[in-house]
Amino acid sequence: MTRFLTKAYYLFREFTAPPEEKGSYSAGWWPYKIRMETIRLLSKKKGLLLDIGCGEGLMLSKFIKNKVNLKTIVIDNSCRSLLKAKGRIEKYNRPEIIFLMSDANKLCFKPNSFDVCICLNFFLALSSEKEAEDIFTEISKVLKPKGKLIFDIRNSKNMLLHLKYKLARFYDATIVNQPLRMDSPLKIRQMLLLSGFKINQEIGIGFFVKDFCPAILIEAEKI
Repeated sequence: MTRFLTKAYYLFREFTAPPEEKGSYSAGWWPYKIRMETIRLLSKKKGLLLDIGCGEGLMLSKFIKNKVNLKTIVIDNSCRSLLKAKGRIEKYNRPEIIFLMSDANKLCFKPNSFDVCICLNFFLALSSEKEAEDIFTEISKVLKPKGKLIFDIRNSKNMLLHLKYKLARFYDATIVNQPLRMDSPLKIRQMLLLSGFKINQEIGIGFFVKDFCPAILIEAEKI
């Protein structure tokens, strides 16, 4: 049964992934939609961007192909991920994109440095609400006033998502030992407010009723 679930899951993920993302562990329909909505939000923004948790660099390659006009610093706490992301965009010859190994809960940048910060497919891998709160506080420090934070959460109101994550250890080897944390949209709104943000917009991913979407993309602004 486990072998069948694993095979069905990977077949579905490969089927729904765009050609350039096939074979990547962070491919999939929801992550792809999140990336493309983020590209849309970034399309008219300028300045310096901080990409927290770049993973395999799928967002970076989308970023370059869609000609988003932002200077970029990329961080991840995994050297392997940074090397993979850097290798993915090497052919584009973008030396202005800087890669640094760093933890999101202790950002090593001067206050008010960035115009935009993105964290995609990131908060589901955090261990606790306290860690999420700390990261919001860190991001608020390094963003300029009116700077934008774009991130996504997995919505705890979606019951199918609870079932998916409960069974995930039986079919997806790439998420072993990951928290697969879901968040309450209300709790996230409160955390953002306490960290000095207001929400500009929320975009539901994966379902036509936003409150019950499996994923929600949020754009917040530093007050």
